[in-house]
Amino acid sequence: MTKLIPLVTLVGLLGACSPVAPGEYVVYRISYAGVDGGDIDPGCTGGTVPANDREDESDIRSADTLGVYKAGDNYYLELGTDVLEGTRSGKTFKFQGEAVNRTYDSEEPGSGFRETQVEIEITMTVNGSTVTGSTETVTTRSCSGQFCDPTDTSTCEATGTFVGSEIKDAELGYNWREEG
Repeated sequence: MTKLIPLVTLVGLLGACSPVAPGEYVVYRISYAGVDGGDIDPGCTGGTVPANDREDESDIRSADTLGVYKAGDNYYLELGTDVLEGTRSGKTFKFQGEAVNRTYDSEEPGSGFRETQVEIEITMTVNGSTVTGSTETVTTRSCSGQFCDPTDTSTCEATGTFVGSEIKDAELGYNWREEG
């Protein structure tokens, strides 16, 4: 019997090392690092960084709330109403998502279209109640067809970092809309 106590204690401690277990929801309050004008990708601003933004500097951070939960073998990162699916390796989570939007020139077959593709990757490392991470968003605009303008094609890469901490005993609240 006394040999089982250390084993049970070890199993309990190993379970406690997992930041998120199925059925649990962990809430983090984070702050994103400020972006300096020199860090702006010209692809995000139509080819050049506007003169009024080139030398801008800021150490003002923006805030956000992230929720992480597990369903089955997958982890999910909730960002407002958006959710990214991800994986976990040790203390590090990696969440990814992609969205593609096509706008057609007309209803005629073969008329051409404009396409916007957004790829998001968020890497997050949990160390106790502290979280650190990075974000990368790549937005690609392209076009196809007879009305395609070469200036309709661009790629914008935006990266950032964040720090934060777990909010203990956070309760989820939702604004349910009544239909009818």
